Amino acid sequence: MRILLLILLSLPLVAQTRIGVRLLVGEDTFHHSSLRYQGNSLSFTRVAFLLSEFSFEGQSGTLYPYAGKALYYEAHKHAPLLTLDTDFPEDIIALHFSLGLPPNLNLADPNKFPAQHPLNPNLNNLHWSQETGYIFLALEGQKRLPKTEDQTVNLRGYSLHYANQHNLLPLRLTLPSPAKNLPYLELTLDISQALHEINFSTLGYTTHSQKGDPLAQQLRQNLTSSFSLRSLTQKAPPSPKKTKPPLYLPKEQVNLAGYPLKIGKNLPIPALPTDNPLLKTRVELGKTLFHDPRLSQSEWHACSSCHKIDAAYAQNSALSRGFDGTKGRRNAMPLFNLAWKSEFFWEGRSPSLRNQVLQPITDPHELGQSLPRLITTLEQTEHYPGHFARAFDSPEITAEKISLALEAFLLTLTSYDSKFDQAAQGKTQLTAQEQRGFELFMTEYEPRLGSYGADCFHCHGGALFSDYQYHNNGLGDLLDLGRYDATSLDSDKGKFQTPSLRNIALTAPYMHDGRFDTLEAVINHYASPMSSPSELSPLDANLSKHGRAGIPLSKDDQAALVAFLKTLTDPQFGKPSF
Repeated sequence: MRILLLILLSLPLVAQTRIGVRLLVGEDTFHHSSLRYQGNSLSFTRVAFLLSEFSFEGQSGTLYPYAGKALYYEAHKHAPLLTLDTDFPEDIIALHFSLGLPPNLNLADPNKFPAQHPLNPNLNNLHWSQETGYIFLALEGQKRLPKTEDQTVNLRGYSLHYANQHNLLPLRLTLPSPAKNLPYLELTLDISQALHEINFSTLGYTTHSQKGDPLAQQLRQNLTSSFSLRSLTQKAPPSPKKTKPPLYLPKEQVNLAGYPLKIGKNLPIPALPTDNPLLKTRVELGKTLFHDPRLSQSEWHACSSCHKIDAAYAQNSALSRGFDGTKGRRNAMPLFNLAWKSEFFWEGRSPSLRNQVLQPITDPHELGQSLPRLITTLEQTEHYPGHFARAFDSPEITAEKISLALEAFLLTLTSYDSKFDQAAQGKTQLTAQEQRGFELFMTEYEPRLGSYGADCFHCHGGALFSDYQYHNNGLGDLLDLGRYDATSLDSDKGKFQTPSLRNIALTAPYMHDGRFDTLEAVINHYASPMSSPSELSPLDANLSKHGRAGIPLSKDDQAALVAFLKTLTDPQFGKPSF
C-alpha cells in the first residue's frame, strides 16, 4: 500500500503541471504516527528532504529551468503540492531536479528567508550551520534487533543525514510519454530502495555524510535509483490558506502604532499571526494583564508568579504551584522566543499562543479563575475599559481580547543577545573551555569515523537551540504520558517538547517534572544508560543510535559543555545563579 503526499510551491504560472510525492516502503504503508516495521525490521520516525533545481527537458534537449526554487517535504508534517509553469514550445520528455541544494541556496543566510519559505530553518528543522548548510535528506527510525535473554525487544535507533555540498545529487526522470501540456506527475521515493543493502551492524547506525564515509556513499548510490515518475489524471490543487485579516483594530489612528519587535540578525524570521498585529497598545495591555493578580481566583497570584523575569520567565521550582499553593503536574516552561513555536505546553496540546494563555487562567490547579468572573472584575476597574478601547475597537472586555493582548505581549519576549551571540559577532571571545564545549555540542558521535562529540545539536541545534519537536529522551517511566495526552497515539507516550537551551543556566530545575537540579545532572543523564519503557514509544532514534550506554563523556568534557551552556544566558534576564 502507498500514501500520496503532495507538495506546493508558488510560482508565476501560464499553464500548470502538478507534481505530487508518494512515499513507498516496500509493500507496507508508511506510518509516521504509529510504530510500524518494514519486514519486521525497521520503523521510520522521520522522513524529510529538500529538492531544488527543477527543470523540464524538451525533445530538442533544451532545458526549461526554475532557478532558485527549493522545495521542502516532510512526511505528515509539510507536504504541499508543487505547481510549475508548463507553457512549453515543444514536447517535454524528462524532469530534472536535485536532491539537495546548490551552493547559492545551501550556504545562503538562513535568517533572510520569509517565515513560510521552504528554507526557513524554523520551518524545516534541516539547517545545520552557516558553514555546512542544510541536511538534504533525513531518514530516522528504529531497527529491531534480536530479543535479549530476558525476552525483551532490543531497539537500536538509526539516523541517516544525507548532506554536504559534495553530495548534491542531480536526477533525471523520463516522462511516461512526451507532452506539451503535462498531466499530473507522481514522483515516488522508495525508502526501501534508499536503504537497500545498508547493513547497520557493519556500516554504522548514523551518518553525517562526510567525505569517505562508506555509509553515506552507499546511501548516495541507492538514492540515484530511489525516485520514479509516472502520470496520473489531472487533479485540482488544494485551496491556499487565506491570510486572516486583523481583528478588532482600534478606531483612533494614534492607537495603531506598531510595536518594534526585536529579534536580532541571528534568528530566523518568525511566522507572526496576521490577525493580531503587534500594536503598542495591545502589547502594553498584555503586559499589564500578565502581572495582574486579579487573573487568579485568589487575586493574589499572577501569571508572573510562575514565570519570573530573572528566571527567563520560568519558576525555579520543580513543579509549579497554583493560586492556593498546591503543586501542579509539571515544571513551568520559560516564556521567551514563543514567536517561533507553533504548539505550546510540554505535550503541545495548544495549537496557538492565544489558546494557551487562557488555559492556566481557568485551570483549577493554576490560577483557578473563571473567565466570566474575570471579565466582570476587569470591567469594574477604573482603567481596564479604557485600555481595552485603546487596544481594540471598543471598551468591551471579552475572553478573546484578553487572549489576544496576552499573546501580543508574550510574542515580544525575545532572547538573542547572549555571550555566545556576542562572540559570534566578534564582540567578545569564548574561553578555551567554553569553545571546547561548543565544539562538543555541535559535533556528532561517530567512533567509526574518529568523531567523539556530544551530539547535542540534533535536538538543540540552530539559533533557537531547539527543534521544538517531541522526543522520548530516556527518562524511563510513563507516570506522565506527555505528548500522548494531546494525540492519543501510543507512539507518543513519554515524549515531551524540546525546550530551548537559551538561558538554560537560569531555568533550573530541568525536564518536564524538574527532576534534575543542575546542568551537570542533565548532561550525566545523557552520558549514562537510558531506558525505553515501551517498544511502542522507544527512545528517540538520535539517542538510541548510540546503544544502551549513552554517549561517554569525560568529566572534563562534561564541564566544558556546562561552561558553554552558561554562555547562552541573555543579560536582560539577569546573571546565572550558579
